[in-house]
Amino acid sequence: MPQGIYGISYDISTPQTERDLPHGWNACRAQTYRQLACRLERGQFTRLQRSDWVRENMDAITTYYTMLMLGDITPPGKLSSMVKGLKMHMIHHWLLDVTQDIQLSGQYATMLVGPTPSGLVPTNVPSIEAPEDFVVPAYTRHSDAALDVANWRV
Repeated sequence: MPQGIYGISYDISTPQTERDLPHGWNACRAQTYRQLACRLERGQFTRLQRSDWVRENMDAITTYYTMLMLGDITPPGKLSSMVKGLKMHMIHHWLLDVTQDIQLSGQYATMLVGPTPSGLVPTNVPSIEAPEDFVVPAYTRHSDAALDVANWRV
């Protein structure tokens, strides 16, 4: 395969990481992801998302061996007992990346369409504090901070 943009993606079983023995490692998921990230960063890969990494001007063989070296995280055998997927892919073209367009303040998200946490609203997006009769949006866990209208913008 030619030089190009290669990626590595993985999917790790959270239950097998966090469950107590004998059905899991009774470990913090974050530690596993940190170990994987360190190895990929050493290989000069850049994170696209939590478990999607790419490197430009790369060859397939080096990408493949980098992927196999992820199995060296500690303790030995941990990755192989909890990996759900580990894939290498080649990106021929960055055809269409609409990330900035759909992010708040981008071309397609110029205003709020519902209550939004105040810390997530860019300064160039018009907003006001939520009214006193505000209702916490669906799927948002209730907490003191979530119930405080000062933490929301509409």
